[in-house]
Amino acid sequence: MSAKESLPAIAGWRWVTGGFAVLRRAPAAWLLVTALLVTLALASTLLPAMGAVLLYVASPGLLAGALLGCKSLVASGVMEPQCLVAGFRSHLRPLLRLGLVYTTAQILLLLLATAGGGVLPGLTPPGVAPPPPDADALPWMLAALLLSVPLTLLMWFAPALVVLRDMAVWPAMRYSMAACLFHWKACLVNGIVMSVLLLLATLPMMLGLLLWVPLMVCSLYAAYAEVFGDPVTADLRR
Repeated sequence: MSAKESLPAIAGWRWVTGGFAVLRRAPAAWLLVTALLVTLALASTLLPAMGAVLLYVASPGLLAGALLGCKSLVASGVMEPQCLVAGFRSHLRPLLRLGLVYTTAQILLLLLATAGGGVLPGLTPPGVAPPPPDADALPWMLAALLLSVPLTLLMWFAPALVVLRDMAVWPAMRYSMAACLFHWKACLVNGIVMSVLLLLATLPMMLGLLLWVPLMVCSLYAAYAEVFGDPVTADLRR
């Protein structure tokens, strides 16, 4: 890690404002990239269950591509929509492995959350609401929620480290967690701010997500740049 001292809490807010500065450099390009991501998400619904799994597997690679777009935008002032697949072109195998690890962990958390008698989403008949969880299910749901925290820390910087530092999957995940724990105050503030912004983004018919999604990516790049310094390696194939 480049930062030798734990960053202050205000750094988490600085990542948000830094991300917005990156976003302002090419708002039209980011709008197009977000539209492509929304299209992929909608297309995944055409394959019940399997579509969601494939989207989860691909999500670290798509995020890595968007981060490469951030790097290109900062370095040259240009970002192409095809940056979304740049990560797959340069680091296909590690990104797919990272996606498989992430998806497996999410499935295990979902199974844990429903182990107390809840009903898995999609298993109730159409038009029938699933029954509310009873008291026996709450401890399982709480356990799944608590275990989702380390998973978030493991994945926070992992896609960036794979494509920008050329790390293998497990070292990238370990470095990601170590960075989050070392700079916990900044990461906590950043997470809270982005969560509040996400809530606000969902209010006007979800239209705010068109701004929140690219801001999240750009904020993550700003965080990576401060925590790890300038990338040592980066394949910006287009």
